[in-house]
Amino acid sequence: MKKFVNNWQNISVLFALIAAIAAFVVDDLVTKLLLASIAVLFLHFFEEFGFPGGFPWMGVKVLLGSREKDSTKWNCNNLNSMFGNWGFLVLVYFLPLVLPDVHFLLLAAMIFSLLEFSCSRR
Repeated sequence: MKKFVNNWQNISVLFALIAAIAAFVVDDLVTKLLLASIAVLFLHFFEEFGFPGGFPWMGVKVLLGSREKDSTKWNCNNLNSMFGNWGFLVLVYFLPLVLPDVHFLLLAAMIFSLLEFSCSRR
């Protein structure tokens, strides 16, 4: 389990590939957009925590102003990063896939995707 938690960002690349393949196979446009957003978000997790990485350092040192030098004692460890990111992905993106008739769930996912895209362009 420790190996899984310590490599969750690398596993996200595999999940991104699966979501991208599913997006090509599906015919429904809304489902296709959700799956494409999921694939991009999984790749975003790899970019933040894998290559080039740097998000844990920036989050703890720069944003929170921590002086702790030992990275194992930081609040942003692999376990809570994995549960936080994947948990958010499940709540915001997979719920609209499972419950397509609940329109506000789809709206939340698309608004978050739009905000993520607009903030990354700055």
